[in-house]
Amino acid sequence: MKSKIILMSAALFITLSLNAHEHLRGFVYTVVEENGEQVVEPLPFATVHFAETTFGSTTDEKGFFDVHKPNTTDTLILVVNYTGYAPDSIPIPPGRTEIEIILETNVEIDELTIRRRMGTSYVSRLQPAHAEVITERGLQTLACCNLAESFESSATVDVGYADAVSGAQRIEMLGLDGIYSQIMFENIPNIRGLSSTYGFTYIPGPWMESIQISKGASSVLNGYESITGLINVEYKKPQHSEPLFLNAFANTEGRYEGNLTSAVQFNDEWSTMILGHVSTQQTKIDHNENTFLDVPLGTQVNFINRWNYEDAHRFHVQFGLHFLNEDRRGGQKDFNKSTDYGTQNAYGLGVNTRKIQGFFKGGFAVPDSELSSIAAMATGTVYDQSSFFGLNTYDGNQKSFNASLLYQTIIGTAAHNISAGLSYMYDDYSEIFNEVKYDRVESVPGAFGEYTYNYLEKFSLITGFRADHNSEYGWFFTPRVHFRYEFDEHNILRGSAGRGYRSANIFAENSPILASSRELFIEEDFKVEEAWNYGLNFSRIMHLSGDREVALNIDFYRTEFTNQVIADLDQDAQRVVFYNLDGKSYSNSLQADLTFEVFNGFEVHGAYRINDVKATINGELRRLPFVNEHRGILTLSYETPMEDWYFYVANQYNGPGRLPDSGGNPSQYRWDEFSPSYHLMHAQVTRRFANFDIYIGSENITDFKQDNPIIAYDDPFGDYFDASVVWGPFTGRKVYAGIRYTFLR
Repeated sequence: MKSKIILMSAALFITLSLNAHEHLRGFVYTVVEENGEQVVEPLPFATVHFAETTFGSTTDEKGFFDVHKPNTTDTLILVVNYTGYAPDSIPIPPGRTEIEIILETNVEIDELTIRRRMGTSYVSRLQPAHAEVITERGLQTLACCNLAESFESSATVDVGYADAVSGAQRIEMLGLDGIYSQIMFENIPNIRGLSSTYGFTYIPGPWMESIQISKGASSVLNGYESITGLINVEYKKPQHSEPLFLNAFANTEGRYEGNLTSAVQFNDEWSTMILGHVSTQQTKIDHNENTFLDVPLGTQVNFINRWNYEDAHRFHVQFGLHFLNEDRRGGQKDFNKSTDYGTQNAYGLGVNTRKIQGFFKGGFAVPDSELSSIAAMATGTVYDQSSFFGLNTYDGNQKSFNASLLYQTIIGTAAHNISAGLSYMYDDYSEIFNEVKYDRVESVPGAFGEYTYNYLEKFSLITGFRADHNSEYGWFFTPRVHFRYEFDEHNILRGSAGRGYRSANIFAENSPILASSRELFIEEDFKVEEAWNYGLNFSRIMHLSGDREVALNIDFYRTEFTNQVIADLDQDAQRVVFYNLDGKSYSNSLQADLTFEVFNGFEVHGAYRINDVKATINGELRRLPFVNEHRGILTLSYETPMEDWYFYVANQYNGPGRLPDSGGNPSQYRWDEFSPSYHLMHAQVTRRFANFDIYIGSENITDFKQDNPIIAYDDPFGDYFDASVVWGPFTGRKVYAGIRYTFLR
């Protein structure tokens, strides 16, 4: 094992990566007068784009932007727009890679400065794919202790607990489990394989700069695994971040957390950053008095060190190392591992996870050419988990290596762009469930190409294809297409279609089953999971008085499986049966979102989604268990004119969902066919000072709880014990408070 790790690490640190296009990086700001002094004020979410192309971006919360430049030797015109300010057009000669832009307000009122406030999320108007961005402000509106909890106010992604004992959280997109969404950090594969069970809790909220959520099939440049969408996390960057940021958090259930980020800029080229996290839960909570801990005990230590090198003219390199160790302990309150482990004295749970990951990426322009560029990416990961659930034991180890090489150029003019490259993915799985070994190695070389056509700012088309050969499952052929058509500045239509593949990992992806007495039956060898996804999105922007906007988004996505590994919970209430799909399996998801500013500082966001998700289970086409047929969300936020107070309230509506059949159980251990509808409400108040914030909030304000989340809790080693039938919260109301401190330069 040591030799494999050494070889993987060596390969990791000699492989190059990332961004192939030449960049233009910049800072957009205005100057305001405060207390008689001229003060620079960044302009967040200003739009920047090159005229007569669709190459564009938006500034981040701090006014910075990073936009690809069209491959051309001509002087380009960069157009900058910000509501309430006069637009600007700046010539960008070949070779220029950095710029500062100052905008002036186009409305002058004595002693009043017009400002645009940072929203909690927005939908990109320039991207061909429908992309929702959760901003740093949005990440701070709730407790947001980790990636899973950052979706509480999103209508696109659902989040909930996987079972009632382990604390594992799962997400859903387009009505399907999060395993069908590709999870990346800065376009590097991240949560996949064995880490899918607990991986969403291993990305702390204060580390994140933003989250980008794209529905449907993603670009072939990202691989073949995206089926329902892509979630990309942007961590804080050493070249843009504050020298020191601290966050401390505590809640009424005894959870304590500390986060640190610290950036150092050595010179114009080199910078580094440390991201640290420690959290612990040591208070035993049993609100429903079923003798089981509502929240598992444990401690997590999480650390990243990243480095950045930028040659302003041609070269950009990033590399880093991520280390994680977590220990979880749960089960009955009186469980003592030293005396009860392996016995039926008391039910216990233990999960120890260790992860080490290295990444390296860089890109450069081809010498003597302004039209072409090369990029490469590599990452190596060792993930190890040891766990027990009562008398069930599960140990899993995954060694993964991913690398890709990308070449980009234009064909004739900047309107025609082509990307092509090679990739390699390696996964070595070693799993032991109740002393039975399940080993698998997948080696996947691949090649891909993508063509992009841009017609002015009206129309863009991306078509891509990749071919990969999996040593376990054979050839994968992955076509993808995206288009964007702008009827006018108010109305945009987008569409996408594509195929995706993924390998099933039944133990990691069905860990709630381990927290039950169900027997596991594997009927046949598994085929690769394969599905098609089709989607349409319509966006309309309407203007109210002043600079206020109303944004409407309506989209529909359909996912059809050619093959799927079915976890059949209906055939028998005392077992779960795994087999390949024999029939139909699909998901239809229709969603509408509306965002508008009622008056200056007061924003309202509402969304509603309808899910129709069915699969052939035990020979019958049925609704998939644990999927809410309807879901709605309404959020209200208000920021005072001086931006020193911020108020946020979110209300979720969760419709009914089918539950697995329980007819084979005795009457006292049965549950209803459908879960009931219910509402959840969260709120937070933030008080801002010069360089620190104090916040206090509450989750599940109405104290709604699922009754009896653990079936047969009084007989945890009997035939009917089941902690996996979880459809709602079971921990009740939580109150939390915290402080954020920023050391200013």
